[in-house]
Amino acid sequence: MRCFPRKGRHQWVFFLILLCLFGVYLAYKRLLESEDNEKFNALNGKSALPEKIQKIVHTDLKLPKAPVDVILKPINSKVELPPLIPAGRVLENDDDYVTNDERKTRLKLLLLTLSTSNWKSALDPDEVILLVKSEFMDMLIDSSMSCKEIDSMKSNSGRYQGSYGKKIIDYVRRDYTTDYVFKSVGRDTELKIQCMKMDYKEDRCQLMANYKLVKELVLFQILSSPSVIKLHGYCLRGDTIDPRVSKKGVILVTEAGKPIQSETFNMLPWNTKVEICIQLLKLLLYLDESPVGSLRFDKLHIQDFVLLNADIKLVDLDNLFVGETQCFHDEDCVIKNAPSKRMKCVEKVCKHINVWNNLFMLNEAILTPLLKYVPNELQTQVKSLQEAIANLRISTKEVLKWFQKHSESGPPIESEEDDPDTIKHMEIPQVVHKRTPTPTPKPKTRKPEINVNQIIEREERPNVEIPDNGDYVYDRFNNANYPGRFDFHCDRSRVSWGCVLTVTSLQEAKSVCNTQSLCTSFVLFSSNPDRDDLMTAVMKSAGNNDHPDPNHGATLYRKRMKISNKAGHNENKAINKLVDNSKTDSPNVVVNVKSCLSKVGNSTKSARSRREKRLLTHLGLKGIKEEDWKAYAQALSIDKYIGLSSLTPTTVDGGKFKFEFEKNALNLRRGEFSAELGPFNFHVAHLIAYHLDRVLGLYHLPPTVSKMLSESQLNSLHGEKYPLAKLKNISSTNVLHGIVTVPMPPVMKTEKINIDKRDKLVLAVPEFSRDQKVQLEYILLWALTKMTQPPHGFLGYKGHLIHFEADLAFQSLHKSLTGYFYNCKFPNTVYKLLVCYKCPDKKVTTVCGLGFEVIRRVKNEGVSDSAIKIGSLKSEDLINVIDNSASSILMVVEQCIKKFSRETVLY
Repeated sequence: MRCFPRKGRHQWVFFLILLCLFGVYLAYKRLLESEDNEKFNALNGKSALPEKIQKIVHTDLKLPKAPVDVILKPINSKVELPPLIPAGRVLENDDDYVTNDERKTRLKLLLLTLSTSNWKSALDPDEVILLVKSEFMDMLIDSSMSCKEIDSMKSNSGRYQGSYGKKIIDYVRRDYTTDYVFKSVGRDTELKIQCMKMDYKEDRCQLMANYKLVKELVLFQILSSPSVIKLHGYCLRGDTIDPRVSKKGVILVTEAGKPIQSETFNMLPWNTKVEICIQLLKLLLYLDESPVGSLRFDKLHIQDFVLLNADIKLVDLDNLFVGETQCFHDEDCVIKNAPSKRMKCVEKVCKHINVWNNLFMLNEAILTPLLKYVPNELQTQVKSLQEAIANLRISTKEVLKWFQKHSESGPPIESEEDDPDTIKHMEIPQVVHKRTPTPTPKPKTRKPEINVNQIIEREERPNVEIPDNGDYVYDRFNNANYPGRFDFHCDRSRVSWGCVLTVTSLQEAKSVCNTQSLCTSFVLFSSNPDRDDLMTAVMKSAGNNDHPDPNHGATLYRKRMKISNKAGHNENKAINKLVDNSKTDSPNVVVNVKSCLSKVGNSTKSARSRREKRLLTHLGLKGIKEEDWKAYAQALSIDKYIGLSSLTPTTVDGGKFKFEFEKNALNLRRGEFSAELGPFNFHVAHLIAYHLDRVLGLYHLPPTVSKMLSESQLNSLHGEKYPLAKLKNISSTNVLHGIVTVPMPPVMKTEKINIDKRDKLVLAVPEFSRDQKVQLEYILLWALTKMTQPPHGFLGYKGHLIHFEADLAFQSLHKSLTGYFYNCKFPNTVYKLLVCYKCPDKKVTTVCGLGFEVIRRVKNEGVSDSAIKIGSLKSEDLINVIDNSASSILMVVEQCIKKFSRETVLY
């Protein structure tokens, strides 16, 4: 201003003031126009989606349809989307509808959107989920299960991380009958790193893993091959990644198959291997001519498939991409790791490169381990075939013809008996290339499309067979099996994954099952087990209410206790009466343990809830449910090593250490990891005691869950690393198996047991205070698990004693604590549950099945049978210890009830 004359300064100031006022006016006018536009859009039904989605979603209902066979370019190149496809429309009247061709093309557009590799410019996960929901509503695509129904499903076999740790897989059961698989978003670190190289927003990149799961959902709507796992339902409610089912943003519900390992293929007979190859090759041909064009695998692993009866199913679809590679010259059309095979570059596209690429990947991932062992007379031919496939000298169709030829007129094949968990040779359904309302063609040798876990119809009633001697009878089910379920290892087994034996008669199979403590049923691969003199038998540990699967040619025998004959009745009359009663499902003959447990569970549900709430509150987890804690503890990573646990013994192989969880929505802070292999402390003992505590509903052990830590995870922990070296030494692999539990809070104090230990039954039942009743439940768990008296004393808070040193269980096998129960006081809820496990045919009070249920739960957490070992005690011995201890205590309680009364003894 000093440069202007004094008289002109006032004029410039006035000009600047006017300019500012004009700018304010323009801004105000622009704001009013934007508000008017929003009101107009709302009145006309336009979506309030961000501008990025508006560029993809068109609203013109009158645009012509585009052809389905549009040539698509690879994802990593710039793909020009067909501009004529109206996507994301809202149907306004009956005359406006989406044709099949338009539907396929719009699904293809969604697939391209979800297959992006430019994460910086990609839509936010919540926006793309909203886009998919809008498109599905437009195309009348809906889930057969609501989100509420999905949330209500109960876990069946525990939780484990899916392949590569990028997805969370949950085995669940609906209405206690049918098994399903939950697939939800996990920790995709690889994708997160790729995203952060382009976009430095960590929170946004963490959620980008939703893209892959939503992409799988779109592919499930496109593909209809019998070799692709069936989708039963889905839930889309946001981009949240959370271990709790009710909080997950994206959930897919599919059929439940059996995971495949390379060892699985070694036990299959040759004819089954041939059929699997035929199914896989037909799948490749179908993917090359799918409704949206040619699809290629970017990656392929053996974990991407499962076995479902005799069929192999593709379960992971996120590595499928649409379109063939773009090129300028023939030299550009080269398959990675197979440079000798080159395709022609036709119209700037590598023609047929996808089907060759898929064959090469399938050979490396599946065919090579599958064809490792072949019949001697075919070894030369198979070796030549494998070399031709590896060098891509033979096409997929030619490989398919070779296997079809040997399936129909090949050399003599092995008997079905060599494969205990597969159905006999069946005709493979033809691949369906178009999505139509007609059902998929059915195999000829089984009922049309029977769900693998469907309940056998009531008309197929078991025929009760009474053995000549022994304590058991067997119910027979024709054409039934438990494929891939309830297996356990035994001596003389032909395989490592189960108890598979060769028997010469039905009676021999029954005798073997009677001698195996884990055996509750067995399968004979014969339609005439009464007459055949050479059969394969597979021992199973299924419960009475675990429904078998249909399996042509297999015969299932399920064991149950034989009811004692009444005095004065001869043997023949007893047998006839037993058979007659079994036909009418008499409750006097068939003891339904599950029904009893269900009744007790319903009546004690509120009591269990109160006990759980009390325990978690005393552990510093007020307001948190145990189910949520377990889900988070298993899924979260360990962030920081704090130090050794104060309860760590001086002499132990392995040890315990405290740690901090990574940041999480549940605000869990600290946990305790334990991996102990003796000589006195075992983390498996703690896990067994925990499950026994929860079966009985006592809640005197902190929440516990099994967890595996890799060597890289241990090395990446913050804090002092030296004590961790001791843990690494107990594992012969790069994975450390252990448990995670709640650490002992500092408020815990040592308390005294205020209950008298007597030598015989009391003459008069004493009155127990509240603290004495709680202490008796603590002692009950102590007695059932034969636990050594805790070296740090009886720890608890406000009279509530908690077993923090349950890793000492099963170390005092000869010590009896029965004297505490001579006071003739016992919790009513536990008594009812133990009565459900009483052996019905024993004159002396005996408990059967309680130990088996506990070990079954431990195995469901992913602990192998070989890992369930405490000193010299194996799983069978531990089952007997639990059952025998429970029998001794229940016998005392029933003597008290007989001497006094039920109302006086039970509380």
